Amino acid sequence: MENILGQLSYRPNILMSAEILIWIIIFWGMYKFAVKNTSFRAMFFSFVLFIAYIHRILLPFIVSGIYLFTIAGLIAMLGKFKLSAFFEPFKYAKDKLIIYTDRENRDGTEMLFFFTFLTIVLIQLSRINIAMDYDSLRYGLRSEYVLTGGRGLKGFFENNGFVNMVYSYPKGFELMTLPLNSDKTYGYVLCVNIWLFMASSVLTGMIASEVTNKNQKLHVEIVALGLVSLIPGISNMAVTAKTDIITAFLQLVFIYSLVKYLKNENADHVGIGLAALILSYTMKPTAYFFSTVIGITGLLYLIRNKIKISFNGFSIRLIMAAFLFFGVIMLRTYIISGLPVAGVFTDIFELLGFELKYPFATPGMPQGKADGFIANLVNTVIRAFSFLFFPAGEDMDHVRMAWGGFVFAILLLFILGRKKNEIKLICKNRAAEYVFVSFYIILALSVLTLFLLYQVDGNYYTILYQLTVIAGIVAFYKIKANKHLACETHGEKVKGRDGYIKAEFYILSAFMIFVTAFSGWAGAVGFTPVDFVNRGYYNHSIEYGWENPLGLTKSDRVVAFAPEPDCYKIRAGVESFVDIDGSGGNVLLTDTKLNIFKEYMSFADIDYVYVDMDWLNDETNQRHVRAKTLFTYMLEDGDFSDIYITSPDGKSAYFKVDKERMSVPWEEEMSASLKKRIEEQIIVFKELIE
Repeated sequence: MENILGQLSYRPNILMSAEILIWIIIFWGMYKFAVKNTSFRAMFFSFVLFIAYIHRILLPFIVSGIYLFTIAGLIAMLGKFKLSAFFEPFKYAKDKLIIYTDRENRDGTEMLFFFTFLTIVLIQLSRINIAMDYDSLRYGLRSEYVLTGGRGLKGFFENNGFVNMVYSYPKGFELMTLPLNSDKTYGYVLCVNIWLFMASSVLTGMIASEVTNKNQKLHVEIVALGLVSLIPGISNMAVTAKTDIITAFLQLVFIYSLVKYLKNENADHVGIGLAALILSYTMKPTAYFFSTVIGITGLLYLIRNKIKISFNGFSIRLIMAAFLFFGVIMLRTYIISGLPVAGVFTDIFELLGFELKYPFATPGMPQGKADGFIANLVNTVIRAFSFLFFPAGEDMDHVRMAWGGFVFAILLLFILGRKKNEIKLICKNRAAEYVFVSFYIILALSVLTLFLLYQVDGNYYTILYQLTVIAGIVAFYKIKANKHLACETHGEKVKGRDGYIKAEFYILSAFMIFVTAFSGWAGAVGFTPVDFVNRGYYNHSIEYGWENPLGLTKSDRVVAFAPEPDCYKIRAGVESFVDIDGSGGNVLLTDTKLNIFKEYMSFADIDYVYVDMDWLNDETNQRHVRAKTLFTYMLEDGDFSDIYITSPDGKSAYFKVDKERMSVPWEEEMSASLKKRIEEQIIVFKELIE
């Protein structure tokens, strides 16, 4: 409780809450006083751009948006095989925005949901600069260093000295955002997920609208747009460089395309859907579970309903382009790791004859936390309750950062509480039936993961969150419409609860906006401090403290015996000791047998070892103790040619690797000059460590 009160009274968070309140007041002021569309849109766009500007994200937001629409335009041009198709994504987005901001034809409820969505977007934009999370800094924001090593296409297909599987995972997102890497700010890459969050929210609404009654289409779309934005497990991933949002977006594209195909059997939708599903495999390893299930579900549904799958030139071109990109990503993983897919199905690939390359290790299948089936079942029930309502405790650390929230829980319980005849009513048309079949199957798979996995992360379930919103909204409006029809048929007065529902939404919305603002994958940190005169971007190189005291290049490789994620601020190809020793790494390399570690250091062609003396001297942590033992052995073996002390207090230093000495076993005879160098370095090291 004391912790919570301390967080709430933290000055940046007080200012953040005040600013959000001001936004909401301004939004409703626009709606109430701007009668004409022209004045409303002028105020709307000006205000959004102003907020982005004062929080130093305007330029990255605009540039990343243009970049993504350019990619979409090129895809459209490839599919339709005509130059004019390039502008279609831009036109589509413009038309959609005009519909949403049609002040003269939007009622108060619709504007409430739209402004809720917009508030969440502005929250994420306003804090994106200072919400650096561990995973983003680990790989997503350092593509020039960890993906290509500064060597372009050649470096993309090489092991740049990294052991951990996260560096050989499918890297479609990192490759796609590589041109947005900047030597001053992370903003250009980070804003990609803001745009993808907006796109996936809109797409969620579009799927919901496609399976409801014609006269409710736009209303349902805007309601779903507002509700899905209130799920922190989706919106809070917009301020990371993680691949959860783009993976779920591509899965949604497949579901939307199949829904459209069920309605008109246009072969274009087959191409769009299959291409999106194929591309999802290049983004995140979890796609090999969820995307496969989504794809098989769609295929079986078509077969069961005897619906022929048709192709045309458009669909074939898109599918071929997706397969080409997929092949490039898989080829990289295969060349580096020896397996076409890293991190999942390792045992299966090895049985098929593939061989995992050095220095990687085969990860074991994650098991449930408790021992025995009954104990595991009880643990799953407890997990499910915590996952839905109260993500607290050790087991919920990574759920709390990407929680589904009460919108997800309420809609999920609403769906599961429907009677059989209500479900039949909802699923009268094939599109709605397919959506609900997909929802139930993904829900079952998600429950299974709660049973199987040792650790669950809230961001695993992005597609479940989105499908729950779609199914929940569709169920609510179809049941509501049926009740109204029944009352009208019998000449009875319609007993609605629209006023109550709106009041309930006000309360739910306010609470979930509050939860979203004070949570996140990187923690609650308030907003980027307001700056009324700026260059349009946040200079991370200065304000976040990028480090390069030795003038290292992108191709220089460093192993950091230092805390994470701070060590990733070094502008070189840095892998931490925890990356090597921890989850996804290879603990066999860090056994305190010096020759084993020397072999890895030589294989990886490591140029420097960066050492934080306080981290290395922490005797309360066994990993740090083992690291100190290994480092001391290397020092006594003469594996370093120079020492560069880089901090004023002498608590951090770079040890330049003597690659010739590192390449030979420790038993190799030492020369007199090498012994003298070792003695001098040990004296320096003892002074630093003490």
